[in-house]
Amino acid sequence: MKNTNYAKKKAILWLLLFIPLIAQAQSFNSTSLYKIYNHEGKVIDNNSSWDNNGNIFLSEEDKDNPGQYISLTFVEEGLYYVAFPAFEKALDYTNNPELGILAIQWDGHITNPNQKWIFEKTNQDTYNILCRVNPNLALSYRNDGKLQLTAKDSLDPTQSWKVTPTQHKLPNIIEEVGKENWENQSIFAINKEEPRNTFIPFFSQEDLKNDPSFKHPWEFPQGKNFMLLSGNWKFHWVDSPEKRPIDFYKDDFDTSKWNNIPVPSSWEMQGYGTPIYTNVTYPHKNEPPFIKPVKGWTIEKEKNPVGSYKREFILTDEWVNKEIFLHFDGCYSALYVWVNGKEVGYSQGANNDAEFNITKYAKKGVNTISCEVYRWSDGSYLEDQDMFRLSGIHRNVYLYATKDVRVRDYHITDTLNESLNEASFHVKANIQAFTQSYKNLKLTVEVLDPSLNLVTTESVIIPKIKKDSQYEVSVGGLINSNLLLWNAEQPHLYTFIVSLKDSKDNLLETSSNKYGFRKIEVKDNRIFINNESILFKGVNRHDTHPTLGKAIPVSSMKQDIELMKQNNVNMVRTAHYPNDPRMYALYDYYGLYVMDEADVECHGNNSISGRESWAPAMIDRVVRMVQRDKNHPSIIFWSMGNECGAGSNFDLMYQATKQIDTSRPIHYEGKNDIADIDSNMYPSLTNMINFDQQPRNKPYFLCEYAHAMGNAIGNLAEYWDYIEHHSNRMIGGCIWDWVDQGLCKIDRPKNEFYYGGDFGDMPNDKDFCANGIITSDRKMTPKLMEVKKVYQYIQTSYIENTTIKIHNAYDFLNLNAFVLDWVLLKDGVQIEQGSLNLPSILPNQDKAVRIPYHTSIDKEAEYALNVYYRKVNPEFWVPENHTFASEQFIFNYLQPHNLPTEGNIKDINIKESKDILSIKGNDFSMQFNKINGLLHSLMYSGKEYIYNGEGFSFNWYRSNNNDGRSYVNSSSEVKDFYWKKDENYIQVTIALITTLADENRSSYPHQLTYIINKQGEIAVEADFNLDEGAYIVPRLGLQAKLTEDLEKVSYYGRGPWENYRDRKTSSFLGVYHNTISGFEENYIRSQSMGNREDVRWISITDEGGKGIKIQSKDKPFNFSILHFTDKQLWNDLNHGHELKTNRLKESILSIDAIQRGLGNQSCGPAPLDKYEMKPGKYSCSFILSYIK
Repeated sequence: MKNTNYAKKKAILWLLLFIPLIAQAQSFNSTSLYKIYNHEGKVIDNNSSWDNNGNIFLSEEDKDNPGQYISLTFVEEGLYYVAFPAFEKALDYTNNPELGILAIQWDGHITNPNQKWIFEKTNQDTYNILCRVNPNLALSYRNDGKLQLTAKDSLDPTQSWKVTPTQHKLPNIIEEVGKENWENQSIFAINKEEPRNTFIPFFSQEDLKNDPSFKHPWEFPQGKNFMLLSGNWKFHWVDSPEKRPIDFYKDDFDTSKWNNIPVPSSWEMQGYGTPIYTNVTYPHKNEPPFIKPVKGWTIEKEKNPVGSYKREFILTDEWVNKEIFLHFDGCYSALYVWVNGKEVGYSQGANNDAEFNITKYAKKGVNTISCEVYRWSDGSYLEDQDMFRLSGIHRNVYLYATKDVRVRDYHITDTLNESLNEASFHVKANIQAFTQSYKNLKLTVEVLDPSLNLVTTESVIIPKIKKDSQYEVSVGGLINSNLLLWNAEQPHLYTFIVSLKDSKDNLLETSSNKYGFRKIEVKDNRIFINNESILFKGVNRHDTHPTLGKAIPVSSMKQDIELMKQNNVNMVRTAHYPNDPRMYALYDYYGLYVMDEADVECHGNNSISGRESWAPAMIDRVVRMVQRDKNHPSIIFWSMGNECGAGSNFDLMYQATKQIDTSRPIHYEGKNDIADIDSNMYPSLTNMINFDQQPRNKPYFLCEYAHAMGNAIGNLAEYWDYIEHHSNRMIGGCIWDWVDQGLCKIDRPKNEFYYGGDFGDMPNDKDFCANGIITSDRKMTPKLMEVKKVYQYIQTSYIENTTIKIHNAYDFLNLNAFVLDWVLLKDGVQIEQGSLNLPSILPNQDKAVRIPYHTSIDKEAEYALNVYYRKVNPEFWVPENHTFASEQFIFNYLQPHNLPTEGNIKDINIKESKDILSIKGNDFSMQFNKINGLLHSLMYSGKEYIYNGEGFSFNWYRSNNNDGRSYVNSSSEVKDFYWKKDENYIQVTIALITTLADENRSSYPHQLTYIINKQGEIAVEADFNLDEGAYIVPRLGLQAKLTEDLEKVSYYGRGPWENYRDRKTSSFLGVYHNTISGFEENYIRSQSMGNREDVRWISITDEGGKGIKIQSKDKPFNFSILHFTDKQLWNDLNHGHELKTNRLKESILSIDAIQRGLGNQSCGPAPLDKYEMKPGKYSCSFILSYIK
């Protein structure tokens, strides 16, 4: 087996991490290292790999190979935790151990149940090694040497393992680093300013208050001491560092032939290099801190692209004798800076700001700034987020100037009394002097209320500050009248004006900061804001734009926030890095709770989080986030990062965060024991409930759940029913995730979205980036509608007669701010409507309200009462007549329909041949194929409605991201075909069995019965058997191909958007009208779609209104109708944008007795048990008739 020298050296660094907490008698010594041999003398080996998901092999013994040394830590009698300690990985059988699955390695942790193995002795020195959760599965190996699980067989020599202790030890040695800054984890900042909160000083209050940024801090200042450097820069790109123009920063270097590039931008979106999408796998070799190529990967050709940026700027007299700072809001991933040919500094931390004092480099007149940006660096090991990997200066760049003494930073905090009507505030400021010393400076803080009226002014004198030094000073005050608090529902913002004056009271500088008074408490296992227990109804949001990549404009930021607010989302987790600073100003202004997450994820190598040499870089990232964002009221939680394992560096990060801010709880899902709240990802409903009921004495949060990949978001209502009404300590969760991360190609239309692999990127994780509840271009999806419904804050229940009960689930809003619109439907059609203003209903209170409809609810029809809630005076971000909450109540569920019996059938002509049964009546005819059992032809008024003889056939196939299934061919055999007639009907009965061409040859008996009356109306009854032991198909139903001119569809069922068994609470019963093309959805990766549940009837017609109607007999069915087969959608097409050019001319009608729920199994649990397909009998029945 091939091993690099470096991997061997590096592995030696790491000692055993997993020592048992208590000593017990055991067969293996937890402090020893072992080798495990097969019966031929080969050794279990992790191939000296640091990669999660890596396979485990059998290799020839090599005493110098650290990947062959294994630790065995006692868990309980016969059960051991099996680890590769040199790599901090463990032998893992994954979450779903099954026959034939390959054993892998994953970040080791003794609490991980998938890494515990049963050692069952077979003789004196050999063992069977068994899966703990299924002891019938034993560790074995394939012919290629990869370890796998096979059925336990004590006679199988491939399951016999000899465990031998060694004398090998792993001594500590110093980690290697590269010669370049960008391959050295200890160098992440050179000449960078210390972090501070985001503000720009002004030199007069008049300029400050007249500036657009005063009211709207997301706007750029217009002051004379501010210069935005965003715009066109000269740009040069190479695919590896040795090709870069080394002297480009020099003033005499000619860039006239270089291209222009917009800043900010992701350079791949401008045509330079390759976008790469991976989830966990590093796009380079996993050998920190080095950036090395891997054969066959993109990095083999693009070893480490370098972008060279250059532009000029002009400094006028206003900038003379000032301190001048150059500010970068974000850059992937390593940045060198020169000004006027002189090296200024270096920065890493792609989503943290970097600020440099360039006073000694700048000059009056024309200046040049040069930036050298490396795509990959050692910092990339901490930026292993599940996203497209894009590069360049992706956020804004600007200059600002201060006087010789300035307010460098300030931190606003407050304390509210119990009644929440009085707030004491505290401003801790850092004053910095440069070339002179100062005496008797005055720091003044003015507080303006949300209407910009002065509330109070407080000052403090700074006795003395020496040159080249900093001085911390505090000033505080009290607000005790008309205090307005900030929360996500009523985001009242005060304005703090912080001014520095000299000893003669002359203004030196002034700046402003929007601030919200609010009280955060962790108590009673909940999170309280302003004394109210809050449920966080959240989403995870990546910075992503289909054409701009990670360069997000304010317009897109606003669009995201407005869509969230309109759809009842009250929280954002900034997954998995700090957002652009302007985003937080918008969060404050609109009102959203925020979990601000540090740019720390080493998912592909969790061992980094336990390495001392990486601690400073990790701490720097969380400290820079906290210092920048500390004054934003929207931020409720700090999150130290994502999916980094449980290394000791997080203990240090926690301490560093608390040293700055003690007012907010700290989150980190990878190490709950040190965090202020518990958190986990993608639990099943059962596991979530079990964890919630553990006596952990802290709130419990789902930082990621409801993985929304493709056609998803099943079971959401059940999760929230428990969270909201039954949980012990749950505070909510964030759906993964907000927006699809699909990207456009430069040379393709902007409504085509692409995913991993589409750019030739290797490695890639395909469409695992398409998990949004909105599309890449921010369009609505049925998933969003379900989220809106489940997250809604007005809950309605039916009492009796015309009375409903309304519950106010808002935390701060009174429902008298809302109007209730109601609609009464009869058989899906509106017959009455009205509106009424809601009375006062305080948060968490109920009130009965009468709906004043006049219709008498009789037994002859199905009625539904719909209620909708909109605001009396909607905010600026609300569309006209926008509905915030809704509910539907159904009375007299579906009335049964029977086939009419009028008329004798003696005039109907029946002909039978060997292959065909023909039935012909007045103005209709039909044919049944006796060989394949299909309805071969159906004609009304001389027009054919069955395409190509393919009438109702057995339909079992469906595939989507959460239930991906390969299509297999099937064959149907007619077991019995008979017909009969009586006075009023003709009955045709066809018994079939369909067999799949899979390895199990699963068979599905089913019977179709057609009952035809004189008018040519057909009652169809379909009965299905799903036998024990058969492959569990995702649906049982019928499919027919209809002729091409039928395009208009009306139906009475759930809508108007797509819905499924476990995603239909937002889809109300009604009559809806559509076209067949209108049933298509905007999934990036094409898949099964378009289903409608609880359908009473469907009409399918041509433009003239002629066609067929299908009406349920005794219970609703679900249906879809598309110009695609499910096989075509999943197997033949790859992208949603391919639909428009690949529609079949015929339509595919599916009518199902049952379908499996959606669940969220692409990364998470399967559908709830009640939504699963189970062995048993299923049926559906309907009446098909002609629409003239």
